[in-house]
Amino acid sequence: MDYRELKPEVFRGIPSIGGISARVLEYVNRTDLKAFVFSDRPGTYTCLLPVEDTLRELPAVTGLDIRYGQFRMEGREMEWHVQVECRTDAYLANFTGIIREIMSEMDRGREASIVPCVHLVIAKWRHFLSEPAIGLMSEEEIVGLLAELMLLRRLIVSYGSPAEGFWIADRGEEDFVREDVAIEVKGSLKERHMHVINGIDQLNVPDGSAKYVLSLLLVKSEDGAELNLPSLVEECLEGLSDNPVAVDALFRKLRTRGYDPRDSEAYLGYGYMFVRGGYFRVDDSFPKLTTRELRYPLNSRISRVRYTVDMEGLPSMDFETTEPGEII
Repeated sequence: MDYRELKPEVFRGIPSIGGISARVLEYVNRTDLKAFVFSDRPGTYTCLLPVEDTLRELPAVTGLDIRYGQFRMEGREMEWHVQVECRTDAYLANFTGIIREIMSEMDRGREASIVPCVHLVIAKWRHFLSEPAIGLMSEEEIVGLLAELMLLRRLIVSYGSPAEGFWIADRGEEDFVREDVAIEVKGSLKERHMHVINGIDQLNVPDGSAKYVLSLLLVKSEDGAELNLPSLVEECLEGLSDNPVAVDALFRKLRTRGYDPRDSEAYLGYGYMFVRGGYFRVDDSFPKLTTRELRYPLNSRISRVRYTVDMEGLPSMDFETTEPGEII
C-alpha cells in the first residue's frame, strides 16, 4: 500500500495468526525501497525501515522505541532495519503520522539513508509526544505567528540554520534579535498599519541598539492556498533540514507560541493572502509610549499598559524588496 495511506486502522486489519504478517508500505518515488508495518501482540505496533548500516546513533523520544534490528523477509536474506515501535494505543495516531513523515522525507530524495530522516522527524515531534494537545490558537494568535514565520522564512534563506537562533519566541521579549538589532513583528487583518503594543517598554530602544516594527497586513483566503501555518512551518523546516538541533529548537518555540503539529489539518482551514508589509524604524520620531517618554515614573499600582499605534503613512522599508541583511 502507498505509505501516505497509513492510518491507525491499518494495524487492526493486519492478520497475525501463525506468526508475524507484515503489511508492505511502498514509496511513490523511491520504488527501490519498501517499509513494513505489523502488530505482533495487542497494543504494540511496529514499522521496519530498511537501512544499509548501523553506524549512526538513533534518536530517543518519549512514547516510541527506536532501535536497529535484523529481520528476514520472505524469500530474502537477513537484513538490518530501523525498528520504530509504539507500545500504547494512546500514541498510535501520532506514531502513524511520524512514520508517514519519515517516509515522506526519504521519498523526496534529499537523503540517501533513512536515518537522517528519522532524526529530522523525531526532532520535530519530540516536544509534543509526551504532552497533551494544546488546542487551536485564536485567529489573532494564528495571524501573529504567521507574520513571525514569514520573517523567519526569509531569514533562513539569507542566513541558513543560524537564523533559527534569531527568533527568541520562547523568551517573552522581542521577537527577533541579532546582536544589537531587534525586530518586533506584528501581523494584522486590518487595512492599515495599526497595531496594539503590549507593555510600556515594548518599544524601548536601549542606547547603542536599533529596533524595528515589522508590520504585515493579511486578508483571509477561502482556499487557504496562499499562506497557512502548516505550509510555512514546512518551508522553514526545509531550510533547517540539515541541522536537527535547529529543528528541535524550532518546534520547541512553536509549542511555546501555541502551535501543535498534531492539529496541522485543522490549521489548513485558516488561509490568508499577504497584502503589504514594511519595516518601521523605532526612533525619536516614532509614536510610542515608554518610560523615557514619561515626565514622572509610572505609578506602582499600574500593572499593565496596552496602547494602539497607527503607523500608516510613516516612513518604512518594504518587506518584500528589502533583504533581511539590510535590517538585521
